[in-house]
Amino acid sequence: MEIRDPHTSGHQRKVGLLAVSISRRMGLKDRLCENIRTCGLLHDIGKLWIPSEILSKPGRLNHIEFEMITEHSRLGYEVLKEIEFDFPITPTT
Repeated sequence: MEIRDPHTSGHQRKVGLLAVSISRRMGLKDRLCENIRTCGLLHDIGKLWIPSEILSKPGRLNHIEFEMITEHSRLGYEVLKEIEFDFPITPTT
C-alpha cells in the first residue's frame, strides 16, 4: 500500500501498533493482541483496487472519487473472506 499511496506511508503499521497497544492496556491475551495487530495491518487492503490517481490526488475528491474510496472496506472484505486465518477476520454470518 505504501508504494501506491505514499501520502499515508506507515499508516497500516501505525494502526497495527496502536491497536495492539490498546488491546494490551485492556488486558487482552497476547494471542488476541497479535491477531488485532494483524487486522490493523490489513485494514486498508481494499485500497489496492482503488486507482492510484485517486489515492494520491491532491485536493478534494469529487463525488465519484469519494464513492470509490468508500468502497475500499467492502473490497478488502471480499479479498480477506477467501483467506483462511487462524482467527476470524471477517464476519461469519
